[in-house]
Amino acid sequence: MNDTVVCGCVCAGVLMITDYVTGVVKAIIGQCMNSAKMREGLAHKFSYVVVIFVAWFVEFESGRINLGFTPPLFVPVVVAISLIEITSILENCVEINPELADSRILEIFKNGKEAK
Repeated sequence: MNDTVVCGCVCAGVLMITDYVTGVVKAIIGQCMNSAKMREGLAHKFSYVVVIFVAWFVEFESGRINLGFTPPLFVPVVVAISLIEITSILENCVEINPELADSRILEIFKNGKEAK
């Protein structure tokens, strides 16, 4: 494995763990801990790991099969999943601390309609 694969896996993993932890904290604060929701969240994280693995595997094996090109799958998949996780983490943080909703820090994540 090269540095890109290791770094991508570590980055996605850290974001998934952070999202899970912030989700649990949000549930504790909201007094709505639900084991079914926790299992569903873990299942989503597992599916992300599978998608990352499949992207890596296809990209890795395409170098051996000689398709004439190497489809760049791993990095775009990791970036997309990381962005999903970052969005979820920020949503959890706003629910944990509602004061963040009006924070200038989070304004960069609002779309044009929300910012007005």
